[in-house]
Amino acid sequence: MLKQLAAGILAGAFVVISVKLWRNLQPINLDQAQLMAWRDTSLFSLPAEPDPSAEAIVDEFIEKWSVQGSAVKQGVWIQSGLTRLATHRGNVPIPAASITKIATSLAALQQWGPAHQFETRVSATGIVKDGVLQGDLVITGGSDPFFVWEEAIALGNSLNQLGIRRVTGNLVIIGNFTMNDKDNPEIAGGHLLQALKSSSWSWQIVRQYQSMPKGTEKPQLEIAGNVVVSDTPIPKQEYLLLHKSLPLVDILREMNIYSN
Repeated sequence: MLKQLAAGILAGAFVVISVKLWRNLQPINLDQAQLMAWRDTSLFSLPAEPDPSAEAIVDEFIEKWSVQGSAVKQGVWIQSGLTRLATHRGNVPIPAASITKIATSLAALQQWGPAHQFETRVSATGIVKDGVLQGDLVITGGSDPFFVWEEAIALGNSLNQLGIRRVTGNLVIIGNFTMNDKDNPEIAGGHLLQALKSSSWSWQIVRQYQSMPKGTEKPQLEIAGNVVVSDTPIPKQEYLLLHKSLPLVDILREMNIYSN
C-alpha cells in the first residue's frame, strides 16, 4: 500500500514538472529553406539531341559507305545514358546479322539436328567415253548453305577421278543450289563452272585452294556449253556421284565465325 502511494506521488510530480517546462519553452523561428530546381542547374542539364560532334563523325562514315553503295544497308544509333547523340536510319528495321544468326542456328538445329548433312547430286544425260561426257552435267541442289569454293574443287576432283575431263553439253542446275552465299542458281552455277576448271581460276579461288590440305589436286573439267537453270527434273539421267556437306553443327560453327 505504501509502495503504491509513493509511486502515485512521483508520477504526479513528474507531470507537473513536465507541464511547467513545456510552458517555459520559447518558440524557435526557422528560416524558410530555399528550394532548388535541380533541372535548372548545370550539373543536371542534358545535352541537346542530336549532338553536333557525334553527328559529324557519323556523317563522315556515312559518306564513305555511300561511295561503296552500302549506306542504305547500314543502321547507326549512338546513345549515352538517356541521350540520343546521333543516328542514321535508326528507326528503320534492319536485320542484325550476328544476332539473327542465333535464331537461325537454333531453328536449323531444331529442324534437322546437329548430324544432318545436305546432299548435292551430280548426274549426266549422256555416256562417258574416253574422258568425255557426251551430254549435260546435271547438278541437283539440296539446300546446302555452305557450298563454297572448296566444295566445288572437291566435286571437280571427284569427277576427274571418275575419268571425266570434258563435257560436250551444258551445266544444268536443278533444285535449290547455292554457292558462296549466292542463291541465284544462275550465278551460283557460274561460280561452279569456274571452279571446275583450274586454268580459269580467279585469285579468290586460288586463295581458298591454298587453304586446303597440301597435295589437293586441281580439277580440270572443260564444259563446252553454258549454265542452264531448269525448273523441272531431267527425265533421263545417269547418276554419277553424291556430294555430302559437313554435318550441320560444323556448318553453323563455320558460318557464325563471320559477321555477314
